Amino acid sequence: VLSGATTIVLNGTTMKVTNSRAGWSNKTMSVPANGLVYVKTVTTGDSSTKTGNLTVSAPSGFNGRASFVADNDILVTDHVRYTNNPETVPSSTDAIGLIAKRKVEVQTSAPNNLEIYAHIICQTSGFGVKDYNSGSSRGVLTVYGGIVNSIRNAVGIVGGSGYTKNYSFDRRFTTNPPPSYPTVTDELEWTEWEG
Repeated sequence: VLSGATTIVLNGTTMKVTNSRAGWSNKTMSVPANGLVYVKTVTTGDSSTKTGNLTVSAPSGFNGRASFVADNDILVTDHVRYTNNPETVPSSTDAIGLIAKRKVEVQTSAPNNLEIYAHIICQTSGFGVKDYNSGSSRGVLTVYGGIVNSIRNAVGIVGGSGYTKNYSFDRRFTTNPPPSYPTVTDELEWTEWEG
C-alpha cells in the first residue's frame, strides 16, 4: 500500500518507485509476493501528493504477475510491455492488471505507436488519451489485454490527431487473469456494440 501520488517503472522482476510521501525517488524493490500494489488517497500533508494517482510504465518489459490499483487515476507515460510477449511466446505467464477508481489515461508525454500489454478496468470513467484531439497523428495505440469502462473515452480522431486503435483480448486472462482480479459470473450482457 502506497499513500498519495506514486510513479512506478517496471523492469524485469523489479519496480522503481517514486513517492515523495515515503521519501522515495526511483527506489528499486521487488513486486510484492501477492502481486498487488494499491495506491490510496490520503487526507493530510501537501495537497499535490494527497491524491491516489499512479503513473506507470514498463518500457523494457515486466517479468511477472501484478495488479496495480489506484484510488483515483492511472496515468500511462510510456510503453507497458511484458518481458515475454504472449503474442510471440505462447507460454508466457507475464500479466499486468491496471484498475483505477476513475480513469486510465495515456499522457501527452507517451511515445507514438504506444504499446500497452495489460488488462484495464476503469470503475467510474474510462480508458482514453489526454488531448487526443490536438496535434498530429501519433500512430497506433496497441492494447493487448482488455478494457472494461464505465465511460468510453476517445484516443484519437479518424484521419487527424491522436492514435488509431489496435485492440486485442489476451485470451490467457479468461482462465488466468492478473493477481487478485475481480471475478464475475459466467454471464455476459451486451449493453453496447461498436462496429
